[in-house]
Amino acid sequence: MVRPGPASQTGRKRESSDLELEDNSDMKKPKVVPDKDAPASQGSPAGTEELKTRIKKYLEENRSLKFIDIDEMSKNLHEAYPEYRRRKLNVFKGQVDGAFKTLTEALAKKSAMKKTKKQKKGEKNGNGKQVEEIRLEDETTV
Repeated sequence: MVRPGPASQTGRKRESSDLELEDNSDMKKPKVVPDKDAPASQGSPAGTEELKTRIKKYLEENRSLKFIDIDEMSKNLHEAYPEYRRRKLNVFKGQVDGAFKTLTEALAKKSAMKKTKKQKKGEKNGNGKQVEEIRLEDETTV
């Protein structure tokens, strides 16, 4: 028995037999495959490296600053690059903080390696002689 018109117009309840059961696979969203040429997201290593290079650039441009304020640096980078504006500032501050810490650790290791190389080089060239600085405080006797 076919009933004329939709259930809303006839004033009756819809029954399960009225519904057409179809395969709605075409209604599903297509799976998004990341593009290799697309810019890297911040969570990926490439995105972190890009952030590190931009932090280095910021530090070079602001050499005159005595202290580095991570909040100020985050705001500056957030305003300067459109891909960072898409993220909330507080989330981005955390990413900048993490990248800045790894960057400073890497630079500290690098400078420590240079010091040990210089010390080894100095020992070889100095024929075993080491110069040690000794500071004596002036003691006045009364």
